[in-house]
Formats: sequence, structure tokens, C-alpha cells
Amino acid sequence: ILLDSNFSTVVRAIEEGRAMFENIRKIIIYLMSDAFAEIIIVAGSIVIGLPLPITAMQILWINLISDGFPNLALTIDPKRENIMKEKPRQPREKLVNGWMMSLIGLISLVAGISILLVFILVYKATGNLMIARSMAFLTLGLDSLIYVFSVKTLLLPFWKSKPFENKWLIVAVMGGFVLQTIPFLSPVIREFFGLSKLPLICWTGAIFYSFLMFAFVEISKAV
Repeated sequence: ILLDSNFSTVVRAIEEGRAMFENIRKIIIYLMSDAFAEIIIVAGSIVIGLPLPITAMQILWINLISDGFPNLALTIDPKRENIMKEKPRQPREKLVNGWMMSLIGLISLVAGISILLVFILVYKATGNLMIARSMAFLTLGLDSLIYVFSVKTLLLPFWKSKPFENKWLIVAVMGGFVLQTIPFLSPVIREFFGLSKLPLICWTGAIFYSFLMFAFVEISKAV
């Protein structure tokens, strides 16, 4: 803007600003939903009087490794079509507004309670803390790698947008899936993370749950 004094440059700058603002909101919803879900899982287990469903090491792995790359990919998410046809935001509008807090609360609450229930059911069925903890870790790690595609299109339904236009996000999610499997690869790594080997049905169940969470986020957006 300062270099060429061209009005079209001002328009392009506003467009870039709107896109950046929206991408920041996506990242906030994605990260905060994950973080509060983990808090609900841990706090819920303490209140009930059960062992912790996930350890500090497992939480760090999910937050920094598995979810780290999708989080970075959202920063360069392409601009939405017709973003310049929308009315300007109010100057005093907060970065995290009411509908964002509602969405974060809904995702966190449902994810936290449902994964805690998964932990309890597996723990009661097997009597094995390590297996139950492994299932909670796997489910928590995979679900956010699926519903990130819903968070990517905050103001539109998944099927009305171009969900796969961000190639880096696809690569990041695929990488996240690979990274989420690393702690289960060998007995030495599993022992380090405090995990147990899981049968195929557990992996299938965790993936199915992840798609249910994706559907729930889409419904919450619509509401």
C-alpha cells in the first residue's frame, strides 16, 4: 500500500487481512477444542476416581506431533471465494466471539465425555489399564485429524466448500496418521509411551468414532 499508492492494492490487502483473520480463528478453534477435551478427560477421571486415561507424555505427543502439522497447514489455508463480498466486521468484534466459544465448548464437551466413556468401557471390560489408556490415546489422536476438515470451512458445510484445495493440509493429516501410529510400532516404543498393542477392531472403532465427531462438528456449525 505504501509503495505504489494504488487503490487495487488496498483491496488486495483487505482481502489478505480477512483471510488471515479467518485462518487464525480456525487455528484457535482447532487447538482449543483439543486442549479443553483433554482437560475434561483428565478432570473427569479424577472426579470419578479412576486412573488417568492419558498421560502427560501422550498429551504432548498428540498436541505437538500428531496435531502439529495440521495446525501449521491451517495457517496457509487458501482464501474463501466471495470473501470480499461480505460486510466488514465491526471494529470492536473480538477475535474469539460468541459462536466460536460455543463451538469450542460443544466439541470439547462431546469429545472429552465420549473418549472418557470409551476409556471406562474398555477398562471395565478388560481390567487392563494399559489397554484402556491406549484406546483413549488412539481415539483422541485420530479424531482431531478427521474433524480438522470441518474446522477448515467454518462458515460453510464441508460439501459446499473445496475441502481438499489445501494440499499441505492433506499431507499434514496423512503425516499425522503415520505419526499417531509410531508409539504403537514396537514393544520398546510402546513401553516408553505406556501403551499396549491394540487389535484391528480397536483401530476400526477409533476411526469410526473420528468420523462421528466430524459429523457432530458439521451439525454444530449448522446450528
